[in-house]
Amino acid sequence: MAVHEILLECLENLDSEEMELFTWYLTQGINDFKIPKGQLEKKPRCAVVDCMIQRYHRDGAGNLTLLVLEKMKQMDLAKELREKL
Repeated sequence: MAVHEILLECLENLDSEEMELFTWYLTQGINDFKIPKGQLEKKPRCAVVDCMIQRYHRDGAGNLTLLVLEKMKQMDLAKELREKL
């Protein structure tokens, strides 16, 4: 399975409030990762994945997703993602 499919599958496990929090963390920045709010505002999950991959390539997008999930205390989902990546 390709990285973009793995990340999308992961984000599909988040409800709408959790997804809103996920994108908030992306716009606030974590470590060296930060995406401008305008690029994520009201975007579907697949567009968020595309944006992360375009900006940080596959490995960076995977690491960024793991960091955000850990910040959100979504440890089970982060563990599952880490195993798939």
